Amino acid sequence: MYTKNYSVLLFAILSCCFIHQVSFAQIDVGIIESKSIDNSKRPARELVPFLKGRLWGYCDINKNIVIEPKFDKAEFFMEYKDTYYAKVILNNGKTTITADGNTVGIKVPDTEIFVDEEPLMDQIRRNVTIDATIPGFQYDKEKRQLKLSATYRSIESLIDDGKFGVVRDKHTGLIGAINPAGKILVSFNYDKFIGVAGANNELLILQNNWKVGVVDLNNNIIVPFDYATIEVVNKPGTSLLLTKPAEIFETHSYLVDTSNKKLFDGELLFAEYGDGLIMAVSKGYFGYIDGSGKEVIPFKYVNARPFGELPAVRGFAKVTNTNSQTFFINNKGVEFISEK
Repeated sequence: MYTKNYSVLLFAILSCCFIHQVSFAQIDVGIIESKSIDNSKRPARELVPFLKGRLWGYCDINKNIVIEPKFDKAEFFMEYKDTYYAKVILNNGKTTITADGNTVGIKVPDTEIFVDEEPLMDQIRRNVTIDATIPGFQYDKEKRQLKLSATYRSIESLIDDGKFGVVRDKHTGLIGAINPAGKILVSFNYDKFIGVAGANNELLILQNNWKVGVVDLNNNIIVPFDYATIEVVNKPGTSLLLTKPAEIFETHSYLVDTSNKKLFDGELLFAEYGDGLIMAVSKGYFGYIDGSGKEVIPFKYVNARPFGELPAVRGFAKVTNTNSQTFFINNKGVEFISEK
């Protein structure tokens, strides 16, 4: 009798499991598998707005649906007062949701305000002492105190813990570079200091008469002063994005190394650097390259924004494809949109 009852019970359990599997398989979510996920254990910062048809939901980085698409619009989750919230539009009304997909009656600011430490260079400038007895400058790294020759009006930047400094001449107001002994490394011909470049910070990006160029510490012009902006686009500082002054709503840029040799063959239109990749137009479409000139994400979009720019977050960018669908991609080129 007990054997018979156990057999019936086992058959019932197996039947329920089979029915559950059939129901699960009938869920149509395109290329995505809808899984039973405990949202309370999943960091909300890992959730990505996901577009299916005209509705938005949220998935994980492997494109598994976590919050089913039901929103007219969805933004990334952002931390606010120790909890993650996302702004969405549901039934044409703006609201806020938590990581479990439930709406909450809380107003979240567009961005959270962070108070950064005072930049080191600002601290140094506050502790500058003008000293008429020295020819150049003296820098005490531990105390963050600097003595500057009376020949100069101000210090613009101190490079490599004081190996050389970018200073402004007291009389002309122009910028040049000197070493601590007062030797002039870069002549005082420039209006503004933009930044440094090169693997060893051996190049200065400077502005003269509203045009930007690059000069080395031997006072040689490496990149002529023909550009509106010059930006370092890799961590070693060896790749530069040169952008010409805008021509009617259109900018022309070039990717070069520190010897001004091209790293990408041809012009880049509308180029912008963000979060490690350069967004640009080539051959009529938007795509992304890295600092070496390698195509990371194909030039195939009709519109795009730089990585890390709102409404995206770091590691993601907003793009529009040739079907006029706007969605997010990650820096591997994964598209967070359903193919069905």
